[in-house]
Amino acid sequence: MFANFLKDGLDFPDFLIAFAPKPIHMATAIRDYFPIDGARATYAEAKRMFDILGVSDRVGYFEFDDTQRLVAAAAGGDLPMVREEPAGPAG
Repeated sequence: MFANFLKDGLDFPDFLIAFAPKPIHMATAIRDYFPIDGARATYAEAKRMFDILGVSDRVGYFEFDDTQRLVAAAAGGDLPMVREEPAGPAG
């Protein structure tokens, strides 16, 4: 991450939006140490911008019923996928 990015007025959706119109996909862990609602909100904000740019098919999202170890599991192909779109704030 970039040092002081929050102080400079940036937030996580800004990093996703910076990719537009190039494709980007979020992989999130439901049992991460950060609440899943933050990932869902990040995706929703980024998706709105991709929609405005007419490239909504180039931003994706999926959740895993797992902890942060999903990155290690991805290498081995053992990924317990839950959903491909966020369920919303309530989950």
